Amino acid sequence: GLGGTNEFLDNILPCLRDPQPIVRVCAADALAECLKILMERQRGSMTAPLCTLYANMMEGLEYHGSGDGQGAGNAVDDNNNAPNSNRDSSSVAVTVATNAHGSLLTASEMIEHSKRFILPRFDELTKAILQFTTHHMALVRLE
Repeated sequence: GLGGTNEFLDNILPCLRDPQPIVRVCAADALAECLKILMERQRGSMTAPLCTLYANMMEGLEYHGSGDGQGAGNAVDDNNNAPNSNRDSSSVAVTVATNAHGSLLTASEMIEHSKRFILPRFDELTKAILQFTTHHMALVRLE
């Protein structure tokens, strides 16, 4: 079985969205090691956990920008209202960048360690990633 795989993913996914970049990078390193081991030992039974990881990653790569790469253009609050202050807009932009960075780190590890799973999804993933090449935050652009 997958003994602990789903539990690991449940615990690592929030770390990939942590506000601190170092936490996201360390979480991606842990994910890389986990994927490496799992892909060596359990290739066939990894589809469900990889689908969970992929869906979470793509959610973080959802682009809401207006073409400037900043990613906060269509953001809304819990009441379905657009942010009404620069602080709200800035906060949303940081969250979008945080999620994008975590997802870009995840994408890198999935490409490296789960090639067979990613191959049929590569075009979709590439399109999602390329939209961040002009992002205003270097951390996101360079990942």
